[in-house]
Amino acid sequence: MTLDRDWAPEEVLPLPKKPQRLPIILSPEEVQRFLGCVLDVKHHAILTTCYAAGLRISEAVRLKPTGIDSQRMVIRVEQGKGQKDRYVMLSPKLLEILRNYWKARRPKAWLFPGDRADQPITRDAVGHACAKARDRSGQGADPEEKQGPAKDVDASKCGRDRMCLTSTRRTEKPASNYSRNGR
Repeated sequence: MTLDRDWAPEEVLPLPKKPQRLPIILSPEEVQRFLGCVLDVKHHAILTTCYAAGLRISEAVRLKPTGIDSQRMVIRVEQGKGQKDRYVMLSPKLLEILRNYWKARRPKAWLFPGDRADQPITRDAVGHACAKARDRSGQGADPEEKQGPAKDVDASKCGRDRMCLTSTRRTEKPASNYSRNGR
């Protein structure tokens, strides 16, 4: 106690900065292998949508069937980050995947319904499916580590609001070509 006031050391003392590392970008073959390890049709469709349209998981879980505009080839994202509406591009391949999913499941209110049809799938459910697929594909382990059978994993290993395609391998690449060229 100082001057009859409580204080916390973390409020007064500066904490060391955590190093910021760039994620490892997967090759198209690695992404394809990852998505091939997603067993459920709904999980495959939502993770493919996140990847192909560049959506956050929180945005993808709140998509509605009416938000897919195949005439203009866009997806309407309502109340995304910053509570803003926006449009993202819809590729022909993603449209085909979403149509096949829609034909199989016929979702009503939400494009990706949860356990209850009137509620969207949760971010945690998508994160858990993502983590399981990452483990099945062998992309979540160190390259030297022996690959074992797929197992249930804690969804916290996957980012709560982003695709969990990043690997835990410790290979670093230069942040840009500028460091090599001396510019």
